[in-house]
Amino acid sequence: MRMERGVSVRFEGMSTAIDQQVVVEVVAERIVHVRSTPLHSTVARSKSLVVPDSVLISAVPWEMGEDAACIQLKTARLITQVSKV
Repeated sequence: MRMERGVSVRFEGMSTAIDQQVVVEVVAERIVHVRSTPLHSTVARSKSLVVPDSVLISAVPWEMGEDAACIQLKTARLITQVSKV
């Protein structure tokens, strides 16, 4: 699913991975923030990486591409790919 700053992908019922949600957010042309959270977890969320609000104020141009196998986020400086299989 496309979001304002990136994408969110849910993985459920796969034999090769736990049920989880993966979020990829564009922070800068050369920086993406990747977060994976188990679905239905009762563990409180903690912050291991702090992204200052001042970095997130300016929007970074990015594009999303998708096919049956993967989702790509592209900025002027990098391409990030998340496999859907």
